[in-house]
Amino acid sequence: RLCETFKLSFSKGDTYDLSTVVDGMRTFKSDTIALEINIPADFYIYNEENCIDTYSFDKNTGNSMISISVISKSDAKSAEAAASADREFTADMLNPELVKVSEPLWRQFSGFAGYYYTQTVKGSLNSDGNVKSVFFENGDYVYSISVAFISKDDRDDKELIDKIINSVKV
Repeated sequence: RLCETFKLSFSKGDTYDLSTVVDGMRTFKSDTIALEINIPADFYIYNEENCIDTYSFDKNTGNSMISISVISKSDAKSAEAAASADREFTADMLNPELVKVSEPLWRQFSGFAGYYYTQTVKGSLNSDGNVKSVFFENGDYVYSISVAFISKDDRDDKELIDKIINSVKV
């Protein structure tokens, strides 16, 4: 009798259609943070249930990830300030003999302008790993997108990182 009471249902507002693959990418769209981005098809979404302003995607191998977060300008001040603070925090946490962290730079991307910095992880799994963290403003918010490829399987990782970031629409 207990089994007969089970009903499979879900809220359409809590789901994302990641089934359509175009050129190896799936489109993720969040109305909550007003953002659309193309994610590689072999990444899956991983989110904390109570976070409405942060999204994480991990590669099935666990070596690469994409992180998106939105911060109020009242907290972050500006994209430049957020990029500088994040870069400083990251550089302080990492061993400079193993990870080279660039200075924040301004750049025009396909759908927005913002600041970014990179990390190069020396000798990560038989090749250098690459991380790019991008910060830009939209209205009263600062968006932060970090893309990390720390896997020997990601041969064209710098090109793929730029492809992901340039797909962003807000």
